[in-house]
Amino acid sequence: FTFLTEEETETRKKMLLIEEELIRLGGRREFKLLKDNYSNLFWPEKNSISYSNSSRCVQSEIYFDTQEQLKEAIKQIGEQRIIDEYLKPRMIFEEDEE
Repeated sequence: FTFLTEEETETRKKMLLIEEELIRLGGRREFKLLKDNYSNLFWPEKNSISYSNSSRCVQSEIYFDTQEQLKEAIKQIGEQRIIDEYLKPRMIFEEDEE
């Protein structure tokens, strides 16, 4: 068994709360074949989010029927909050070795 530290538990809790909000605001986990599946793309080098309409299913992604729904959800939750509490914790940042 693997146990999370208190910090990891708090980070995961914040991520789940944002997923819940995204779904409450019109998002879905299910991928619609041959339909619109809008999701966000995180650009770490710019610290910003853009939008994508995907024809490929990405596991653990939240999809929206329209770009407008996704934009509104991001606006209501807060772009920086989504970046800091949902997207960045899903990434591995390696220190440059000098």
